[in-house]
Amino acid sequence: MASNGFSVELKDVSKSYHKKTNVINQMDLLVRPGELLVFLGPSGCGKSTTLRMIAGLEKPTAGQILIDGRDATAMTSRQRNIAMVFQDYALYPNMTVYQNLEYALKVHKVAKSVRQQRLAAILASLNLKDYRDRYPAQLSGGQKQRVALGRGMAKKSKIFLLDEPLSNIDVQLREKLVISFYSFTSKTNKPSSTSPMISRRQWHWGIESRSLMMGRFR
Repeated sequence: MASNGFSVELKDVSKSYHKKTNVINQMDLLVRPGELLVFLGPSGCGKSTTLRMIAGLEKPTAGQILIDGRDATAMTSRQRNIAMVFQDYALYPNMTVYQNLEYALKVHKVAKSVRQQRLAAILASLNLKDYRDRYPAQLSGGQKQRVALGRGMAKKSKIFLLDEPLSNIDVQLREKLVISFYSFTSKTNKPSSTSPMISRRQWHWGIESRSLMMGRFR
């Protein structure tokens, strides 16, 4: 097993709902340590479902999910230590930007000085320093997405799953944020983090290791 990061592997994974609707059919996939893999494809092809299965938020109907070579199929999402950024923000409305970023670190009892240093770097890299004391209701859609991305960055996970995290942000800033995210997580998460990202658009990031085109299974 490679020592410079965590791998993610899907072996013959299928997912169906109500025993009728097939979303994923016998999928085999290996995401190598430190790799940034971008999922592309139309709505309904199973991109989000695949990420949710990797995160442990949904169980596959059949097959195995391996994390760093270990069978994680029966593990809870907490046991997998994966950070997932959702398209719908999932921010706490009664917390400020800073408190939203800090919450997971406080739960895991990270020292205050470490929290402050880490969050200062995240706020700067995502251009959120001027919004740290604002609440989600006071933010635009693009600003909320940056906070959601920052919350994922704050957690020192070996695997990051990004579900359309930047769809409400203009193209120029979007590319800058993706580069900032990948640079930040690569530097602060040792060994290197593995970061599958999904997208519905053929964005040319220039930093992804691979792109995977998915289609609807019939």
